[in-house]
Amino acid sequence: MLLLCVAVIALLQVNAQEKSPDSVIQRVFRAVKNNDEAAFVKVFPDLEGMLVMLKEFDPNGLDVEADSMIRAQYAGALKEDFREFMNRLENKGVRHSQLVFVKADYSVDEMKMSDNPEGHSREASGIIYVKADGEEYEIPFGNLIWSDELKGWFGIHLKSFRKKGEVEEDDFMIEDIP
Repeated sequence: MLLLCVAVIALLQVNAQEKSPDSVIQRVFRAVKNNDEAAFVKVFPDLEGMLVMLKEFDPNGLDVEADSMIRAQYAGALKEDFREFMNRLENKGVRHSQLVFVKADYSVDEMKMSDNPEGHSREASGIIYVKADGEEYEIPFGNLIWSDELKGWFGIHLKSFRKKGEVEEDDFMIEDIP
């Protein structure tokens, strides 16, 4: 019985929720610095948690096709996002192991979902400031989302990696859904 309890606790902590955006930001920074794809994926809810969050934002739920697509592509998409971000560092000539966390500035805003006018959550977005080899860099981010149902902060979208003060052609902001 004790072994079963330990196993359940370990499974629950694989994708443990974070109580503050700062905790997620620190976990993401360590994942990038260590080039640790598995650690990056763990800042996101597991598949079942993601489906719970999606239902939280749209109580009508997903249709069977959307549910099947998410189940088939979720983990792979998270890993691909991480690899693309790590490639940006490499393309800038930055060694991930040389990154030093400076600070993170962000705001937390209410988020409304178009499919569910009564549904809302909070989203943190901002910039993570880092240094590497004497240069200062910025990592704009968004989609760090609070789930009332799961009682924690999850996920992040790293939008770009750029020298401090620069704007890149492929920077983009995810607009609020009207």
